[in-house]
Amino acid sequence: MLLSRLASDLSDVAPVRAEDTTVLEWDVETSQITAVCEGHQGFVRAVVVASGAAGGEGGGAAPAMGETSAPELALSGAQDSCIKLWDMRAPHSSRCVASLTDHGAEVCFLSVVGDKLFSGSADATVKYWDIRQRKCVNTMGGHKSTVFAVAAACKPGESTPCMYFTGSRDHTIKVWDASFRCRQTIQVRPKPRRAKQVSLALAA
Repeated sequence: MLLSRLASDLSDVAPVRAEDTTVLEWDVETSQITAVCEGHQGFVRAVVVASGAAGGEGGGAAPAMGETSAPELALSGAQDSCIKLWDMRAPHSSRCVASLTDHGAEVCFLSVVGDKLFSGSADATVKYWDIRQRKCVNTMGGHKSTVFAVAAACKPGESTPCMYFTGSRDHTIKVWDASFRCRQTIQVRPKPRRAKQVSLALAA
């Protein structure tokens, strides 16, 4: 299964150009679309999947580190400032089970860590969500522009993050402790002609 966000000119296959606000599920073996998730009011900017987190109260536990299972939940963020949660278990269709609307501007980045979700937005914040309870647990503020990247770091042998990093268009990386208190701000020197965003990757 492959999830994709489509934001292209469809004039070559349809009589009318369409601004795409959908999330598509693809069968990678047959190259066929198997589900269309509709409901956003703006371009979809980010899509992630999560396993074991779709059930809300009473839902199955998230898989242990190293285990894999079929995605049960797709999460999408869009220009409408909304994050939508889609149940991927319904055959041949996907339904919206929740809409998270705490952001004040478009949602540009999503990342799932266990049963928690991080979202970066053009409102210059990162929000930390409990997927099961469908609510925002914490808001990480302090950036001056869109947040495009979030990364988590764990101590050796542990699976619980002890540190978080956020990267923004304001050319800074902020370092946060496990309680989401900002401990350091790193100024990233912009490239000539001004870099548009900061991406983060942690080595194993």
